[in-house]
Amino acid sequence: MVVPEAVRQRRRTEGKPVRSDEKGKPQPGGRLKFSFTAGRQGNRVMFCTIILVVILGTRQGYYILSRAMKQTFGSFSFSIFPRTGKGVCSSIPLRTLSTTWKKKRSQIVKASQHPDDPNYSHKKWTEQLLKELSPNLMSESITSRPSQNATRRILQILQNKIASPLTAPPLKIAVVGGTTVEGRGCDGSTSVTVPKDSIMGNPTYCAWPYRLEQFLNSLFDGQKVVRVVNMGEEGTETALMTPLLRNRIYPKMLLPHGPDVIINAYGAGDYMSSTTQTPHETIQMEMEAFVQAAKQSRGCGDQGVPPLIVNMDDSTLAAVLKEDVVFSLNYNDAISKINKWDKPDDSDVPFGMAGHVSLAWLLSYTFGEVALDYCRADEIVAPNDPSYVTETCGDSEGNDTDSCVFRFFAGPTGTVKKAHEITKYITPFIVENQGWNAATDMDAGWSRKAGLEANSMDAAISLQVESIQKEVTFVTIMVLRTNLPKYQKSVAKFTLYVNENKPGVDVREMSFEIEGYHDSPTHITYPVEVDLKDYKAAVGSDLRLRIEMVGGNAFKILGILFCS
Repeated sequence: MVVPEAVRQRRRTEGKPVRSDEKGKPQPGGRLKFSFTAGRQGNRVMFCTIILVVILGTRQGYYILSRAMKQTFGSFSFSIFPRTGKGVCSSIPLRTLSTTWKKKRSQIVKASQHPDDPNYSHKKWTEQLLKELSPNLMSESITSRPSQNATRRILQILQNKIASPLTAPPLKIAVVGGTTVEGRGCDGSTSVTVPKDSIMGNPTYCAWPYRLEQFLNSLFDGQKVVRVVNMGEEGTETALMTPLLRNRIYPKMLLPHGPDVIINAYGAGDYMSSTTQTPHETIQMEMEAFVQAAKQSRGCGDQGVPPLIVNMDDSTLAAVLKEDVVFSLNYNDAISKINKWDKPDDSDVPFGMAGHVSLAWLLSYTFGEVALDYCRADEIVAPNDPSYVTETCGDSEGNDTDSCVFRFFAGPTGTVKKAHEITKYITPFIVENQGWNAATDMDAGWSRKAGLEANSMDAAISLQVESIQKEVTFVTIMVLRTNLPKYQKSVAKFTLYVNENKPGVDVREMSFEIEGYHDSPTHITYPVEVDLKDYKAAVGSDLRLRIEMVGGNAFKILGILFCS
C-alpha cells in the first residue's frame, strides 16, 4: 500500500496538531486545518467538526465542511468509521463542552431567537436566562447514557444530511408528553411578555419541542437538519402512547419508517394512580413497556434500527432503564432553579416560558456531551445489536409497517381528527348500530373533542372485520374518562367474537367493561389494552366487536385498535 506523504508527515508529528502552509503541506504546530478527500483517495472524515457545528454552533466548522465538499469530485460520501474502526476523532483536540458553551454564548443567544420575534424583544431576558442555566447544572441532569452504537446512528444521520442537504432526510425527533409538551402555560412569565400578535401565543409554537427544532437548525444557518414533531397531548400518559408506538401509528411526517429519536417527556404527575402499585412501580412498569414498544416501532432494513429513546424525568420517581438505546435525563434541579428566577404565572403548570427555552438548551447540551464522549472513546464499536433487522422493506407508503387490521384514534396526532373522518372510516365495518354516532364537542377539551359517542342507555354498535389478513393478538380501546355530570355511572360492555370459519370450531367470545366516569377533576384519554392470549384471531378469521351501554347515559370512545 502506498502511504501518501501527508499521512507519513502526520505520523512523524506523533499526533501533534498540524497546520498547512500556503501549498497545503502539513507543518507541525499551530491550529489544525481539516482536509477532506473522497472515494479512493482516503475517504477521511473529520467527524467531530460536525458535532461542533450541530451542538456548539461553530460556523467555522460548517464553512470548512462546505468548502471541502465543493472541492471533491464525483459523488461525495461520508463514513463515520475508518476502515480500522478506531481513531475517528483522535486528530482533533477536544475541549470540554462546558468551556465551549460559555465561549459561544452570543451564538447560543442568537440561535435562541424565536422566528416570530423579529426585533428580538426577548434578547436581554434570554441572555440572563442563559447565565442562570449553567453547563454544570445541565450536565448533572444526565442519569444514564446511550451506547456507542445508538449515538453513532444519530450522528450518522446528521452527517448524511450535511453531506447531501437536498436529498438526505433530516433527523426526525418525536416528542410525547402531556400538557407541558403541548405548551400549556408557555406564554406565561413573571418577567417577559409575548410580543403582540406573535405565534408564541399559540402553545405549539411556544413549547420547547418547537424551540428545540428552531435552535438546532439555527446553528446550521437555517438548514433543515432536524425535524421535531410534537405529539404532546393533554390528558394522556405513557400507557396510551405504548400501543401507538408498537403499531407505528404516527403523524404522516414521521412515516413510513417512524422517528429516529423518541423523547418521552411525561412528568410524574401525568401517570394515573393505581390501587395495587406505588407511583414508582407504575412509572417503572409503563416505561419498560414503552421502551420495548419503541424498539419495535421502526420499519425494516437499515430503517429497522431501534430509535434513540430519551427518557425525561422531573421527579425522584424516575424509572431505571438498562437499555442501550435509552438516554435518561432528570431536569428537576435545573427547572427548580429557573422557576426561582422566573416563576410561571399559572400555578397549574410546572414551568413557564423560561422552562421551555431552558429544556431546548438542556437537551442540546446533554446530547453534545454524549456526542463528544463518542469522539473521546478509544475504540468505536461497530453495530452488533441483534435488533438491527435485515428483512426486506415494503412499498414507500410504509404499508409493511402496518400491524393492524382495524384502527382509528381520534386526536391531534391520531389517524382521524374530525367526526366525519371517524364516520367514513368505521362505516364499512358496521353491522349493527343503535344510538352511536361520531360527534364533536369541546366539553372534555380540544384533544378529546371528536369521538364515537353513545347518548342513550340502550345504545349498541357492532363492528366486524371479515377474513383478516393478519393475526390479531391485541385489542386496544381508548375512552374518555371525565367528571362531567352527563357521564356519571357511565359503563360500556365490550364483547369480542372470534370466528375462525372452520367446521367444528366454535366461535370464541370474551367480554369486559370500562367505566367512563371518575371523581378526578380532569378529562383524560384512558387506554385499555387486552392481550387476547387464548382468543387470538388467526389469519382468515372474522373478528367482531360489540359495544353496548350497561350503565349511565353517555359514553365516548376515542380509539379502537385490532393489531398483532
